[in-house]
Amino acid sequence: MKKSMFRLKELSREEALLLVEEAREKAWKDQKARERDSFNRGFEIGFKQGIKEGWAIKMLKHGAETSLISKVTGLSEEKINELKESLS
Repeated sequence: MKKSMFRLKELSREEALLLVEEAREKAWKDQKARERDSFNRGFEIGFKQGIKEGWAIKMLKHGAETSLISKVTGLSEEKINELKESLS
């Protein structure tokens, strides 16, 4: 009987350790997924902003008015003026 109880406790400890290890692995995978999702969202936002700024610069080089560029790209006139200054 004592041997059976000892073996049962031993199995319980092994199962507990296995559960802890599985939980750690899941937490690590979840963290990596959150990091990947954050990176992808940031990349997408930055990419879209870069496209808008590229169009604004192209329009500035062709002499378009700041207000028109703002309407077309959605960029603020302040941002467009910053881009204009960077071209000088």
